[in-house]
Amino acid sequence: MSGPFSGHALLVNDCQRWRVDPTFDDPAFMSWSADGGMMKPNGTDHTQAVAERIRDVADQFRALGVPVFLIYYGFDDEDHTTANGGLHMVEYKPERGDTLVRKEEMSPFRHSDIDGFSLNTVLKERGLFRPFAAGFHATLCMTEMGLDALDEGYEVNFLEDCIGEHDTCPEPVIQNALRELERQGAKRCTSETALNSLRSFLFPEPGPVFA
Repeated sequence: MSGPFSGHALLVNDCQRWRVDPTFDDPAFMSWSADGGMMKPNGTDHTQAVAERIRDVADQFRALGVPVFLIYYGFDDEDHTTANGGLHMVEYKPERGDTLVRKEEMSPFRHSDIDGFSLNTVLKERGLFRPFAAGFHATLCMTEMGLDALDEGYEVNFLEDCIGEHDTCPEPVIQNALRELERQGAKRCTSETALNSLRSFLFPEPGPVFA
């Protein structure tokens, strides 16, 4: 990758409406789960707020030239994947230049597809070894994605204010998950810290001028 932020990317995990939108109750999404049970949409007011924050943060990353990857679950039935807007929550409608990543497991580093290539292959070929991570849910897909990214040699940095969880008391659950990821070698920071760091790289303070 060329540009001022070689190595950086933003990975937005689980950007489908039935994960995060509390108003989404399409019955098509009430019949699927990994163990054969019922998979009810699990959005809450918390996940909605986090989704809106991710929307705003992603726009700022895009404005700085950082590539954005939108990761979503794909079903065997493509109609089911996209039914009634179920694929992308309105906040995550892809912008020009975004990369869509279809996954079939919790972690996109295990089984994913980007026009026939895996996420791991695309990131490495583009030299994007320092991804920022945002999305859902802290104790499941975000943890699995983070651990797999570390195993693959990435320097992954979690945007702690852009991580959601479907628990009824999400904040302590999120913090526990992030602390465990830190123990495994991941980094964490706020989105503001990340963006300020990127901006300072792009717009460094001028040095002293000597007469």
